[in-house]
Amino acid sequence: MPSGAEFGGAENAANGVRLGKQLEYEADAAAAAKMFTKDGDLTADTIARSQKITEGSKLDNPHLEKYFEAHGGVDQWGKYATPRLNPDPPADACG
Repeated sequence: MPSGAEFGGAENAANGVRLGKQLEYEADAAAAAKMFTKDGDLTADTIARSQKITEGSKLDNPHLEKYFEAHGGVDQWGKYATPRLNPDPPADACG
């Protein structure tokens, strides 16, 4: 009878799916680690690659607009989109 270790690799169909998901998770975790500092703030690189998607004056939130006015003016604020965690699909995903 084969040992359990013989069924631990990707050659076992059920394990192949599990290992694939594990690799996706690890890749996402590594990408996320590059986006944030150890304190949980966005890195300077992530901020530099972010794009403004809505002007601060168009957020339609009077509480935020009041806060913005008290902290430098609504024009310097906005809603931003950060880059995706993994913008490049795996090579075999295009195939």
